[in-house]
Amino acid sequence: MTPSGQTYIRDAPNLRRLFSVQGLRSATLKVAERVRSSFTLTLPGSQSRAFWSLLLFVAVQLADGALTYMGILRFGPAIEANPLLSFCAAMFGASSALVVAKSVAIIGGATLHVFSQHVVLAALTVACVFGAIVPWAMVLSW
Repeated sequence: MTPSGQTYIRDAPNLRRLFSVQGLRSATLKVAERVRSSFTLTLPGSQSRAFWSLLLFVAVQLADGALTYMGILRFGPAIEANPLLSFCAAMFGASSALVVAKSVAIIGGATLHVFSQHVVLAALTVACVFGAIVPWAMVLSW
C-alpha cells in the first residue's frame, strides 16, 4: 500500500500483448470479409440474393416513416401506437423522432443482414408491412 492509501496492481497485463497490431489487422480483415461476403449470399432455399431482403426492409422502414409522419401531422402525436415514439414526437417533433427511430431500425436490420439472419429480417419486414404500413394506409385513406 502506498502512503496515500491506494493500492496498485504490480502485475498488470501488458497491453501490447493484448492489442497487437497484427491482431487488430486480422480482426479488421475478418469483419471486412464478412461484410463483403454478405452482399453475395443467397436466401435459404432460393436463388435470390440476400441483399434484397435488406433493401426491402429499408424501403418498408422509409415508407413506414413517411406514413407515420403524415399521420402525426394530420392527427397529432397521440395517434401513434408506440408510446415511446409518441412521447418523443411530442417532445422533440415528429421529424426528429422518426429520423432517429427509423435510423435505429435500419442499423438493426443491417446488423441482422451482416450476421446472416435473413429469415428474421424477412419476418420483421412482413410484420412491419402488416403491423404498420397497412394500418396507416387505412387510417390515412379516410
